[in-house]
Amino acid sequence: MKKRLFFLSLFILLSFNTFADVEEYFRPQIDGIRLDWCLSYGSDCGEPVAYKWCIDHGYSRPLLWKIEKDVGRQEPTSTLNSRESCFKDGCDGFYTIICYRTSD
Repeated sequence: MKKRLFFLSLFILLSFNTFADVEEYFRPQIDGIRLDWCLSYGSDCGEPVAYKWCIDHGYSRPLLWKIEKDVGRQEPTSTLNSRESCFKDGCDGFYTIICYRTSD
């Protein structure tokens, strides 16, 4: 699934006639704390967070995002909407988010 998403994203990028601006956020953080996999504690996880992250950083949408499981005990995570922190093994964060926008 991840490879399919990557190749679909690459195809979309190459099919545009305009130049694209792509930014990768490796292990993204909010105020020095790892970005949690969910917008609010336990809800709206994965794609909704990646989408909001990209919009908040001036990009059109996410192209690719990957989870990093059980990071909470080693590195607390913070949710994007409510800014709740999680310090448990079950707390997941983002390994990477790749955002996209066209350049005019």
